[in-house]
Amino acid sequence: MSFEDRITRIALKFLDVDNSSSEGEMQLPSDDTIHNIIHYLICLKEGYPHPNYSRNELTFEILKLKKCDLSQAKLILMKMDSLGLEICGIPGFQKHSPLDGTRIYEIIRFAEMRGYVNDEEIKDFEKRKSACDKELADYASKLSP
Repeated sequence: MSFEDRITRIALKFLDVDNSSSEGEMQLPSDDTIHNIIHYLICLKEGYPHPNYSRNELTFEILKLKKCDLSQAKLILMKMDSLGLEICGIPGFQKHSPLDGTRIYEIIRFAEMRGYVNDEEIKDFEKRKSACDKELADYASKLSP
């Protein structure tokens, strides 16, 4: 068991997160699990491509995607923290979501840092985001008197 896994187990005890299998062993998420979640959010999720997610938004997306309970979602977030998510937080004034008060993270930056996306996928993400931004701006201009 790695040092990070031991720290995660200790932290979970303090957070009162029940993540036990039938044999009483905790099921820590793999790096592949994190990779798949982040890759989905950046490359496969339909709708507006979001480069930033609050901690609660990440939890929501994990619950929706993995069909897991909140304890497992917290464990996945803790694994993401151990992989460097915290250093991809938005700096400055807007570092917390005005909707839920939780920290905001640059998921695209986290994905680049971890190598979860390649240059072509980043270009595609930026292209989709620009197209959505243009569509929203066009729609807003039609609403203006």
